[in-house]
Amino acid sequence: MRAATATGFVEEHAVRGTLADGARLDLAVWVVADVRNGRVTQAREYLDMAAAAPLIAALAAA
Repeated sequence: MRAATATGFVEEHAVRGTLADGARLDLAVWVVADVRNGRVTQAREYLDMAAAAPLIAALAAA
């Protein structure tokens, strides 16, 4: 989903996968971007840290 804002746009992404131990990963991620003259000048990403905890743990263990 993408929606225009006064200064750019916001997008929502569903990030899904399977971790090495077989656990499913299901994250909601949002990108908030500022656009000037047709170019992205700044982008910020936000995600549900509680839902990301299994991914963070798997990366730390690797």
